[in-house]
Amino acid sequence: MGEARRRQQAGTNPKQDDPLVALRRFWCGRDRVAAEDFVAPEGVVALTLDVEGVDATTFVVDAAAIVAALDRVTDIARSLTYHQLVRLIARSFVEAKQAGDVTAFDWIGIAGLWTAFNHPQSGGLVRKAVSDSLRQEGKAHISWHVGPSGFAVALADKFVDLGHVTALAPQDRVTTHEAPETGPKSPMH
Repeated sequence: MGEARRRQQAGTNPKQDDPLVALRRFWCGRDRVAAEDFVAPEGVVALTLDVEGVDATTFVVDAAAIVAALDRVTDIARSLTYHQLVRLIARSFVEAKQAGDVTAFDWIGIAGLWTAFNHPQSGGLVRKAVSDSLRQEGKAHISWHVGPSGFAVALADKFVDLGHVTALAPQDRVTTHEAPETGPKSPMH
């Protein structure tokens, strides 16, 4: 048995408690499943990053590991404005996809989730909607889109292509779509 495997089985692996290591285990993008076909398993929050110019990728985060992972991004996010961070994530995502650098996805996915949860105007709505979805459905799926027309985030039962939303939505507005019978359904920005 290799040394790393022995340490892992013994629970003495120094990175075993690192939330990013746990996130790497749950990343589903390696499966080459089309974003439109992916259905999040119970107990996770899925985030599909969709940046125009490259194929979308879905990241899966164990719901129990979200808080610790997001806390790590908060420290990094303090040095950038919200919109600078969104642009950095989008640019880094495109570069990582084009270069095949899957190691960059560790921070890109969780940083994308941080931006969905911490939008200056509607982060609270997103956090509440995700919490409600986890409580009611046992899972949540966030779609995150950046394109020439803007940035949008939505919560649904699976990936939602938001390219048309950013093309039609008024600039610099936060929009919340509400289904009449269920209340807020898709916080978008």
